[in-house]
Amino acid sequence: MNARAGLTLAELLVALAVTALALGVAAEGVRQITDFNGRLTERRETRDAITAGLSALRVRLERSLAVRRLTEDEETEQTLFEGDEQGFRFVSADPGYPTRTGLYEYRVSLGEGRGPGEGSGLMLSRRPLTDLQVFGQGEVGFQVWSLVSRRTEWRFGYADEDGEWQGAWSSGGAMPLAVGVWGGEDGPPLMVQALGGPRPDVSDEEEEAGDGEGMEDGRGPGGEGDDRRRRRNGNGDDGRDPGSRDPGDRGGDDRDSPGGRR
Repeated sequence: MNARAGLTLAELLVALAVTALALGVAAEGVRQITDFNGRLTERRETRDAITAGLSALRVRLERSLAVRRLTEDEETEQTLFEGDEQGFRFVSADPGYPTRTGLYEYRVSLGEGRGPGEGSGLMLSRRPLTDLQVFGQGEVGFQVWSLVSRRTEWRFGYADEDGEWQGAWSSGGAMPLAVGVWGGEDGPPLMVQALGGPRPDVSDEEEEAGDGEGMEDGRGPGGEGDDRRRRRNGNGDDGRDPGSRDPGDRGGDDRDSPGGRR
């Protein structure tokens, strides 16, 4: 008598259990890969959004100006720049396109962000600066844009003349050398942008030292510049005899006289 071909109930149950286990392992692997791709895409989008927002901010900072105004007592001057770890204000000269040419007050601040996690978005505001006394006062007239909408732990710093980062900067004698933008608690800044600043004042001692150097080499206070002017005006040796010149060709201030022109 021949045995019947097929699987017993126990063998069938074992096969079903092994198949279910294999499907579970495969499904978990697919889920992990999908989650990883999703996180990678989100980070890439966040990075691109931050890069684009900081690039737009960099353009404005490159046009920043060290504009000064008198204080209320009209005895001292202050530079129109102020900031702390939550944001800052500065003055920029915008070109004629797409905006009207002139000075603008810019404000970088934290705003409502979107996405998972903690933090804030990065906002940029701007208004025409027709009166320097209005800088830093009120919220009227600002146009607001979202630089970065993704939630991030933003923080700002300001480099002093020694290259040290400060957490705040008030209107004073000069602008900071650079502005740094951090996107987290630790790590290097995401962006560092140098700013324009006022030209350093030349002290009286430096001017006297410069005058002395010009006198020591026999060129006088003007140095080589005066030598060139004397040669052009006929007061120095330029290859011609000064006595052979016409009375009207004396150079210098005499060129504007009626007899100094031909």
